[in-house]
Amino acid sequence: MKGKKLMSMLTAGTLAATMAMPVMAADGGSFEVDVTTKTGVLRVEVPTSMAIAVDQFETTNAGTQIYSSEFTIANKSEINVKVGVTSTATVKDGVTLAAKRTDVDTAATAGGTAWLAVAAKKSATNYEAASGVDDFANLNEEAANVTTFGKNGVATTAAQTFYLKKGTGNAAYKSLKPAVDGDKDVISYAQFYKLTEFATQPVDANGLQALVDEGDVYSIVTANVGNNGATVEKIAKGTTLGAPNHVFANTNTYYSIADAPTAKADLKAADIYAYGELTKDTTGADAAFRYIGALSANKEAWGAEDISKVNIAYTIQGLSQSDYDAADAEGITYGLYKEKKKAVYTELSGAYWISADGSNGFTAAPTSFTIGGTASTAYTFEKSGWIKLSAKPAANSVIEFVVNGTTYKVTTPAAPTT
Repeated sequence: MKGKKLMSMLTAGTLAATMAMPVMAADGGSFEVDVTTKTGVLRVEVPTSMAIAVDQFETTNAGTQIYSSEFTIANKSEINVKVGVTSTATVKDGVTLAAKRTDVDTAATAGGTAWLAVAAKKSATNYEAASGVDDFANLNEEAANVTTFGKNGVATTAAQTFYLKKGTGNAAYKSLKPAVDGDKDVISYAQFYKLTEFATQPVDANGLQALVDEGDVYSIVTANVGNNGATVEKIAKGTTLGAPNHVFANTNTYYSIADAPTAKADLKAADIYAYGELTKDTTGADAAFRYIGALSANKEAWGAEDISKVNIAYTIQGLSQSDYDAADAEGITYGLYKEKKKAVYTELSGAYWISADGSNGFTAAPTSFTIGGTASTAYTFEKSGWIKLSAKPAANSVIEFVVNGTTYKVTTPAAPTT
């Protein structure tokens, strides 16, 4: 009996030890993880019309003889965006475009000379004056927020780049059901994603949960399915249903969404789409520009046929936060445009120098260099990173150059001294 009792105790002890050990898979194992691609919802609102006038007698605004309404851009995306705008003007044969605003004062060309430019808004309220009252006569080609039209082949163009900060909060989704095939004018610029109704609609919360476990689900109140601008509720994959987040409703219709947007030209009347709309942030999410200009007095009458049309083309690109931060570090003001960075001009021991800030040099040699608007090679890039000019520049010379994609600008003193 003692032997049996001892054996029983040993067996129990061995069993307890076995049960305490972690369970191990003898032959290993594997599992698969689905990868979700997150695409930022892109929505940038732009106007669909604009008015530009050749206003020789400055009847609308003192200081500019070419005047326009304001072209506004609002970022309603959940991501930062970069907007490139290219303006192409149609100019009458014989009309000469000036590189500088002052050139129109001495112009003698029979067909007339015009200085035409695009001015970007510098703040929430103004283009030029710190006081908040614009004097467009003070704006010229040297202003950082002004881009002069120039010849690009046979075209007369001006290009600007705007960086727009993302708004705050979560994107709201709306529905779009085009009235006709290829309808491009339903809404300002947005990405439209086709919705496909699930062939078998869920009949209870368990059925909806099964769909959500598989992928993102979008729902619309069935009575609103044919309406543009109806609320579209997104239920992200893996969400656990239940109040107050998401609940099943038999009065809703449930959809999956396409992986890629549909181009406006390809929208179909029979289909339904979703687009994102984010209420914009109060600062940093807007941009605006308008057209300004000056006309030579040697042409008696300027009319609409002299500058008859401006085509505005734009590209919109989403930016990662790091890319936006890098652009911001280059000197964006109010998220509108890349300000030219100021450099420092120094005369020392009979030599003429340009540095980044008076103490530090540049990290690389310039890729372009102009003095007074004319390309120049009259400089050397020293080991210190400072730029040494080959000769003393004239007083009030505007020197611009590009280093690593950043534009720097310095104006020499009115009376340089050695």
